[in-house]
Amino acid sequence: GEDTNAAAGVDNAPAAVDNAPAAVDIEGRLNSACASAKKAHKADPDNADLLARYEAAKAAFSSFQQRKGGKKRKDPPGKIAKPMDADTELWTCELCQTTISIRADGNAKQQHLEGKKHLKKATAAEATAAA
Repeated sequence: GEDTNAAAGVDNAPAAVDNAPAAVDIEGRLNSACASAKKAHKADPDNADLLARYEAAKAAFSSFQQRKGGKKRKDPPGKIAKPMDADTELWTCELCQTTISIRADGNAKQQHLEGKKHLKKATAAEATAAA
């Protein structure tokens, strides 16, 4: 009963071709830690220690995702949307430098114009113009 692989100098350990399984494991643990810290904070929102733990877990998870090349949540400013189908057209908000795809009803345009980011920029532009 001698192990022929060991005798031949063959390593029985799986080859570490890439760190994907390890990265998934770390990401899963960070995600779980973030989720449990969030749940604890939601259960006791006045506890500053729980808030600090949640913020730290969230920062660690976000940092890990950025290091591994994860997708950013928000599109960069000025990103151009593609029309979805024949009854859509592209509209660009000059103030925000954002191009969005809008349908004939114009609902997306109205939503953009009423959005917090657009209104904040509009208010800042008015203040600059008034000065």
